[in-house]
Amino acid sequence: SATAAAPAPAVAPAPIVYQWRREWSEVYPKCDWTAIRGTVRDTFNNPVNDVVVKTWNDWGNEFYSLAGYESAAGDWSRSIGEGIKPGTWYVAVVDKETNQPISPTYALRFTDSCGEGGVQEVVIHFKMNY
Repeated sequence: SATAAAPAPAVAPAPIVYQWRREWSEVYPKCDWTAIRGTVRDTFNNPVNDVVVKTWNDWGNEFYSLAGYESAAGDWSRSIGEGIKPGTWYVAVVDKETNQPISPTYALRFTDSCGEGGVQEVVIHFKMNY
């Protein structure tokens, strides 16, 4: 009688190591406008220009910010609009040529109140992993 071969052991996929990560974040209440902004730094904490940060929500509204363009070195920003704009937005560093993510995607929640605990401005500080 034939003997069945043991199945090959499963190989776990290698973890994805992104070029960029969120180092830290800040949130602020603002009654007059809603925005996402931040910085991009290398492994030595120096500002990096010409890095693309994509922001979007569940309805699209994609916007690509170029770090250091019309701003201080390594800075990027995206205005969502005047007043309080509650909802969830997403942010990731993307490859300048392919628009593929080169950082994890982070969800940002804007609140419907600009009082204590309100969030209308989120500041994301990205840092290079390698």
